[in-house]
Amino acid sequence: MDPETGDWETEAVPLERRAFLGGAGALETLRNPFLRSLGAPLDEVGYIPGGAGLRGVDPGWSNGGFVALNLDLASREVGLGLLGLRARVFTDWAYTPGLETREVDLDLVEIQEHTVVGDAGVGLELGWGPSPIRLRVDLPLFVTDPALAVMDREENLGFRARVWVSGY
Repeated sequence: MDPETGDWETEAVPLERRAFLGGAGALETLRNPFLRSLGAPLDEVGYIPGGAGLRGVDPGWSNGGFVALNLDLASREVGLGLLGLRARVFTDWAYTPGLETREVDLDLVEIQEHTVVGDAGVGLELGWGPSPIRLRVDLPLFVTDPALAVMDREENLGFRARVWVSGY
């Protein structure tokens, strides 16, 4: 909270207290050995559930507040010996009042407000027998605004990947 204004929506909000659109915040990331440092195995494409949970949105985007809806449908697990595989379909949406992007082109600054941000895609989850550890690869194929997307793209439709490990 900004001590002068009492406002949570300013840049004075500490990083660990911000709510992020594309996944968990700084403290959750710090606790994850797959993501916590530069050069970690999943440094570029890693994902930790949290925040608004928009898998197709760059994890650096934060906002003063949002309301999110995440829908994730999974198939039955297919056994491959000791491994189990599931297919998934997902969509994530968030109401994000006040979220803005700025694009500078020569002397022109374009400010665009994003009230509703969403993504949709498919994924695979791989597990090993009774172990709670799961490797999941999500492919957010659609993002409402490419300016907010992970893996910079200029189109709404495109190949993007997010990888996460759960249950360790």
